[in-house]
Amino acid sequence: MILPALYIMSRNHCSIQTTELIAALTDIIKPSGKDKENSSKRSDSFFSQKVRNLKSHNTLEKQGYAINIKGGFEITPKGQQYLEDNIESINYLLNNEFSCQDIMNEFEDLEQHPLKHKLPFEEIISEGKLTSKVVSTRERSAKLRTVAKKYFMDNNQYYCSCCNFNFSSVYDSELDTDCIEMHHLKPIFMYEDDQLDKTIEQALANIMPVCPNCHRMIHKNHITVEKMDDFKKKIKSSTVK
Repeated sequence: MILPALYIMSRNHCSIQTTELIAALTDIIKPSGKDKENSSKRSDSFFSQKVRNLKSHNTLEKQGYAINIKGGFEITPKGQQYLEDNIESINYLLNNEFSCQDIMNEFEDLEQHPLKHKLPFEEIISEGKLTSKVVSTRERSAKLRTVAKKYFMDNNQYYCSCCNFNFSSVYDSELDTDCIEMHHLKPIFMYEDDQLDKTIEQALANIMPVCPNCHRMIHKNHITVEKMDDFKKKIKSSTVK
């Protein structure tokens, strides 16, 4: 919870009230399951309590990342640096449609391993922009996309995993129809000293090929992995005559 809290503070001119922080974190992390439920002893959710604990336990102040101000927090220079050191991973986690639990697990892992920075494999596109601009990550991502395209190729053609659209069957054979994109179902990270080939092997189980239309619909409507089957069923039912 530390990194996303600092991220919100930085976006909010470096200081924020606790109630505003709860609302902002709820909006970007989208708590579900038990986190979304209200505690039997309190009127707010379990997720809200986790955010409030940052203040009641002095979590950010103890580590020097923020100071407690009346009703909220203010980020420190040390907090800003910590944020900048991890901004690549933060943008990746918060700009894709991952489940709340996956996001929370990855942030916890990042915060527990400050000396072993993790590099994410970015998606090709997220609402028209790259989710990361770091060259080293792009190189690893390019390798993942190259392997993934071979892996998902069916008789030298690609099919969207959601709507089954096939570019080659619609467009002229003289056109470049290699327009398939890879959507990340779960976050895909690797340590700098991990083996790239092994990480890619694990990554293939957590991505799927989609057409640009479905890819944008997934992001626009926040289709997480839990909602993916229903999303596919609705597409199938709408195309059956």
